[in-house]
Amino acid sequence: MVIKKDNNQSRKRGIKASRQKLDAAMLAVGLKTQTALAKKIAEQEGLATPPKDMVNRAFRQLPVEPISLERIAEALCVPAYQLYLTSEDTEAPVIKTTPQPVDSKQSSTDKVHDDIIENKKRWQSPAFIFVFLLAILITSYQFFFPPTNTENSNKVRPPASIEIVKLGIINSDDTINEAITNRLSQQLSPTVKLVKHWPKSVMQLDQLDWSKSVEADYVITWKITNLERFSHLTVYLLDQHQRIMLYNDALLTVSLNKQLGLLTNRIAQTFTTFIQTGSVLSIDGLTLQNEAVEQFMLAMQYLNQENTLANLSRAEARLQRAIRIDANFARAQGALCTTLLRKASLSSDVKMIGETEDTCTQALKIAPVEESLQGMANFTRAKGKLEDSMAYYQDILAMNPGYTDALYGQFKVVQKQAAQQKQPALYSDAINIIDNAIAQEPESWRAYFLKSHLLYRIGKPIEAITTLQKSVEKDENFNNLNNLGTMHFCQGDMEQAKQAFLKVNKLERDPSWIIEHQLASLFQFLGETNKAVEYAERGMALLTTEKVDGHFDPWITKALAYQADGNKQVAHESFAKALQIAERLRIAGKAPGNTEVQLVYIKVADAYIDEQSIEQPTKQQLLNELNEVASKATIPNALVRLMLAYVMLGEFEPARPIYKQIVGMCPGFVKDPILAPLAS
Repeated sequence: MVIKKDNNQSRKRGIKASRQKLDAAMLAVGLKTQTALAKKIAEQEGLATPPKDMVNRAFRQLPVEPISLERIAEALCVPAYQLYLTSEDTEAPVIKTTPQPVDSKQSSTDKVHDDIIENKKRWQSPAFIFVFLLAILITSYQFFFPPTNTENSNKVRPPASIEIVKLGIINSDDTINEAITNRLSQQLSPTVKLVKHWPKSVMQLDQLDWSKSVEADYVITWKITNLERFSHLTVYLLDQHQRIMLYNDALLTVSLNKQLGLLTNRIAQTFTTFIQTGSVLSIDGLTLQNEAVEQFMLAMQYLNQENTLANLSRAEARLQRAIRIDANFARAQGALCTTLLRKASLSSDVKMIGETEDTCTQALKIAPVEESLQGMANFTRAKGKLEDSMAYYQDILAMNPGYTDALYGQFKVVQKQAAQQKQPALYSDAINIIDNAIAQEPESWRAYFLKSHLLYRIGKPIEAITTLQKSVEKDENFNNLNNLGTMHFCQGDMEQAKQAFLKVNKLERDPSWIIEHQLASLFQFLGETNKAVEYAERGMALLTTEKVDGHFDPWITKALAYQADGNKQVAHESFAKALQIAERLRIAGKAPGNTEVQLVYIKVADAYIDEQSIEQPTKQQLLNELNEVASKATIPNALVRLMLAYVMLGEFEPARPIYKQIVGMCPGFVKDPILAPLAS
């Protein structure tokens, strides 16, 4: 498999799909119409309306966005590249006027039976009868005379003694292939007779002729394909009759050089086992199923992209597919653990974190590979067991020093320890860890992103913004642009914040209500109330009641936008909805302290709409409630709203300490006109 990352030009032009390949994939998953396919996409993605236009455009072989074809491919359970229109396909829409010839490799009575159901009149066609008889003939021939050129079949018996085996190791002479060749030669030379010199012209021949050409019993060769951060290594054993997969793995590209000793040792052991027993067994936790590895790599591509629910859902679907192909594929099982943990974190669902335990534990039971250890490290970190988490990360780095994701995990653990133990010196340790990750994988956007967050937290906003801009240079995405806009907003640089937020809307990505509502807040601060309302409504349009149920913030943003624009009725209605959702979250025990502060703030803000002042006895009742929960505010958002609630109640003294704290953290947040009395 050759996996290609879309370049900028392909994004602009779009990608064309093959109608023939789409039809074949639909048939394979039991979908009969384009409408059925669109409905399946809608079900998988939780859409209110099936994307019929997108599907129709693809079937008409018109250019579509890469992400559109990826969505179609997910519904059809195939890699997207298998649907691409190539030079072998016709670009004209395929109209079946006569029966298609039967492929001898794929023909079956099931396929013929499907054609019978679709059009019974075909039975009356002489051409169809001829093709049908030909299919039976070919199938019968294959049954009695199976092909010898098969992957992982053991038709040829290995020699009785490994010492007499003549082996060639053949591949191109670039740096990584030469390193693999040298290591394999060193490890196998004491065991077999190596063919040490072979003409470069051998590689122009069919692979099954290689062993004959170099006068060897077997030839070992391999291919390496790349997809973003990961490399897929597939190793084959060839003779004149068959190609056998010896080894199949996917690992971080930056760790490949550091893992060559381990990899070539595994390959040598597998080869020796085959010669001695005639069979090939996968290494614990890995798989010999090529499609499972391909699905794993595609999933890891999504995990490396911006952390959105859509990307995580796509990663989850790929990993589930890989596990269905091979239930003992520990890399996929461990990555699924991490994916589910990220989804739980994104939705602030504590219960869901606990529900991932079985998945994480199962991965480690299969085998302690990097991803299964990483999954358990992430799980224990999410549960607050920081020492256990750190031990897992250390185990990964002892196994694979180039596994950068373990450094990211260590960085997060040390950050938590610094905060919990109130030891600011530990932040320096965290910075050292993330700098190590940057040195190891300098082209990764994520390391700069993580470092910038910590720098801002410890009061270095200029360094934080500079570091975050490096992340944006590596890969513009929702996460780093959104944070960049937030940091500029925090610093009071509203124009730069606006530019960063608007850039997000220009990205080819899934639309987000979050960015729309941040723009609404920004325009409200700038006094452009009509735009504040526009972006608030744009954000709400991206939400259904079900999706917004866990978030009261969108309703608060909408209420404030309409209040600023003079529409009190909609403001009251929006605050009422926010209050309803916050109350449900409080009862469910989600972020209890901060949620209780938000609840009182919503009540105060709603009461403040009409008269811009709150009279007794309502004022005293709300003040009592606010005083009762004030100490429970621990996150900046809740602190800001606690301060705003005190000011709206006319209680400036308890608001002043919070104001000073926020000015030190995020001076942009105190530019709200309501807070003007505190500025003195």
